[in-house]
Amino acid sequence: MKDIERFFTNESAPTSFRSILAVDTTFNIGGHYVTQTTYQNLSLLRKDTLKPPWFPGSVLIHRHQEQVDFSYMWQAVKRGNAKLEDLALIGTDECKELFQGIMTETDGNTGHLLGKEHVLKNVQKKLENLSFPRKQTKRILNDIFGNPFDKNQKSLIQSKSEKDFALLYQTLRPKWIDIENKYTAQKGENFVKYFEKYKLVEVKEKMSCYATNKYKTREHGQNPIEWLNYLAKDEINTDTDSQSYKTAPIKTCIKKLKNRSLRLYRDAMKATYNEGPYTLSPSFDHLRQSYDNFKDLEKTKKKACLHDFFLMFQAQKF
Repeated sequence: MKDIERFFTNESAPTSFRSILAVDTTFNIGGHYVTQTTYQNLSLLRKDTLKPPWFPGSVLIHRHQEQVDFSYMWQAVKRGNAKLEDLALIGTDECKELFQGIMTETDGNTGHLLGKEHVLKNVQKKLENLSFPRKQTKRILNDIFGNPFDKNQKSLIQSKSEKDFALLYQTLRPKWIDIENKYTAQKGENFVKYFEKYKLVEVKEKMSCYATNKYKTREHGQNPIEWLNYLAKDEINTDTDSQSYKTAPIKTCIKKLKNRSLRLYRDAMKATYNEGPYTLSPSFDHLRQSYDNFKDLEKTKKKACLHDFFLMFQAQKF
């Protein structure tokens, strides 16, 4: 929680760049839902990529997915650290109960971005349900989310201002209607009506370059939190008396998740003397020392060194 305070609150987050606290729910871990948070630890860089690693944050174990459950989650987080009411920016999928539950427990200044992967899949599913041919489906998806093979093709998600977004949509709208009337049996404006009712504002306010520039961050992707969910299940599957994450007792699952977090923080500690998979980020480099120096320190000085590393408020753009 201290990491989230020093890297992800409006008061302490760097003004030049803000990373995103990602939140997502996975299911069927010990018969429960598990909502995990993950964040980039800006005090560290991975040695193999020189990018900040993703660390697990607060976790909620629950049986229901109501807004009140997620409100309770952030209430509990604030009891551990009241300053997390000042959360700067979260990234989620389209689960309204999840992000609304958390947002009701912040101070009203928290930004919210949506993961591209889930929204794209939902729009694609709608196009397929409306019987759009594959080629025309791909064309519309590229119009909205960008063409991965042609960076020069304009898309709504690449719009850098509200004006750019509105002008581009005015151009795309009649084209989409024409495609529906030409290539589908039901004809009409079914997709445009769906998009305007459910997705237009989401794409503009929570996914476009206009939105990410407003929050001084980059596009939010669900891959880090989805990977964390996979690792959590894989961790539980290892050495649990042949039980899978689906059938293992919930206490066993929680213990496994806790042990994995402790291993990550031990690796983080090793970065102060340049061992393990991480190295210190430039803002924390003044805390670096050799292992020989570190092991010879008195216990109180070791504690002071690690105290500075784990609690110092300083970060920079990556």
